[in-house]
Parts: sequence; structure tokens; C-alpha cells
Amino acid sequence: LEGKGVEAVADATFQPSVGDLFRYGMTSNQIWIVLGVIGGPLAERIGDRVDDAVEWAEQAGLVDVDALSSAPLLAVAAVLGLIAAFIALGLGVSGLIAVIRFHGYRLTGDAERLHAEFGLLDRRETSLKRSKLHSLELVQTAFGRLLRRWHAVGHQAALDAMNPMNQDKRFLVPGISPERLPAVASEMADREWREPEFEAIDKRFRRVYWQRVVLVPLLVLLVFDWVSPGNPAWLPLALIGLAAFVAGLVHLRWKRWGVHIGPDGLQVREGLVGTKIILFEDARCQQVKVTTSPYQRRHGLASLTVRLPHGERTVPYLPEALAADLANRMMYRIETSTQHAL
Repeated sequence: LEGKGVEAVADATFQPSVGDLFRYGMTSNQIWIVLGVIGGPLAERIGDRVDDAVEWAEQAGLVDVDALSSAPLLAVAAVLGLIAAFIALGLGVSGLIAVIRFHGYRLTGDAERLHAEFGLLDRRETSLKRSKLHSLELVQTAFGRLLRRWHAVGHQAALDAMNPMNQDKRFLVPGISPERLPAVASEMADREWREPEFEAIDKRFRRVYWQRVVLVPLLVLLVFDWVSPGNPAWLPLALIGLAAFVAGLVHLRWKRWGVHIGPDGLQVREGLVGTKIILFEDARCQQVKVTTSPYQRRHGLASLTVRLPHGERTVPYLPEALAADLANRMMYRIETSTQHAL
């Protein structure tokens, strides 16, 4: 995928600014890697010096230790402030890493390939044959939704099941604003793209998961609290509040899930707070299967699982007839396509 001497096209389809790249770094999943890398050594250093720091602050009149011990809420606020500062530091470092890594990013393309140039310390050129592109992911993380930034990932057919997580071989376009997303996705997919209206999965998905992950555990915990003496009086209310929070997450998961059926392929949307949209053609699939549970069969529902070279995607709780029709359509195009790459 990487190489030298890739012919550049004069007009770039997409060139993110430094601010776009910084926000991408803050919203990408590398923030958790950064926090993990700097968190351990930083926590160890802080732990070694916290006693000296507290003693110095008390002698300087900046902190009243007796007041903190008698005001636990103030101590909790101080701890939360330190955690917030630590997360802010991680976000800043992650943003700077993205700026250095993708500095001067230019996305261009021609009839056969996509091209990208980027890098401040190590200038790189990457390319991806359009004929090898088997799926496209448009991703907006939870932080990305807050900062209004997406990134796109083009998966090539060379990625197989033996190496599904090799990030260096994926064609990545960082720091995309919502306004530029259709143009970038259209260039990468080599056809006009606008976010479609997605068909929601059946509401019974939400009902089943409410029962499995909210109602049943809540009843078990409430019974345990009732038969166990000495528990605080506020515990049942806390359990009910936690169950309501989890029920809200299940609702968001159900609401994000959707499918759009195009003439040549599918678009699958999933997520929780963030959003991921996967675009692929029927002929690029490797395997298709339809599964039903006893509950689904009673209600005429089924789950469609599609295996792509970089992993599986499942659309649960579709009408059974629709899932079967889609599976048959994909199998036919897989078997008859002359460009099917396994």
C-alpha cells in the first residue's frame, strides 16, 4: 500500500487543516493508547511525590488538610479535577500526534487509484487500487460527534482473516467535517454518495435486550438486597437509576442500527453514541448467512451476517423474508461476479 513515486494529481479532493487534524486526534481511539502509555508512568511519579506536594501545599497555606478530611465532597471534587486534567492532557497529546503524523494531508484520485500524501517528520505516500477496495467505513466516534469530525477507512481485498487488525494497511482519511463527508465518500466509493435514510431494525431487539441486560439483572439484585440485611437504604434507588441508564444505552444502540438496501450493495449503520456506516457491494462479500432464534422465528424475524475480508457485520432483527432475499441476492452476485476477490 505504501510506496514512492506515486503520481500526484494537481487538485486535491480533500485537504484537512491543522485544526481538523488536531480534532481528529482528540476524537480518534488513539486517545486511549496515549492515556495508557502516559498514564502508568505519570501515576507512578505522582504517587511518589504526592505526600511531599501535600505537605508543601499545607505549609504554604494553599491546602487545609483538616478541612479536606472534614469535607469529603471537596476531596472528591479535587480528585475529579485531577482526572479531568489528566484526560485533557491525553487529548492534547493525541491531537499533536495526529498533526505530526498527518501534516499536509492531501487526498487525490484518478480512474484507477486513490492517493494520499502526509507526514511532517516522515513524509509518506499511500495508494489504493479502486478494484481492490471491498468496503468503506465512515466513522464518527463519541468525541467525534461532540467536535463534529468523521474519518473514513478504505479496506482493501489484500487484508484477509489472518491479519484483520493491521491498521497500517488501511487507507485512512482523517479529520473530515460533516460538510465535506459526502465529497470524500463519493471520491473513495467512486460514485455519488449522500447519507441515505436507513431502515431501522425491529423494536423487539430493544425489548429483548431490555429484558436480558436490564430487567432480569435488576430483579436479581433487588432480591439479593432484600434478603441481605445491613445494606444502605439508598441502594435500591441506586440500582434502579443504574438500570434506567443502561436501558437508555440499549435504546441508543437500537436507534443507531439500520440498513439501507441499494441496487448493488448495502449500507449498514451501527453505533452507540458515535456512528459507523459501512458501505459494500454484494459481490465483495465472502460469506452470507441467515440465523434465527426461537424468539425470532415466532415473530418472523432473522439476523443477517455478512463476512467481508476484514471481518463480519451483522444486521439483527430484520424481517425474515427480507433477510432471505438479501442473502440470496448476495450469494448470486458472489457466484457470478468476475471481480470477486477473496
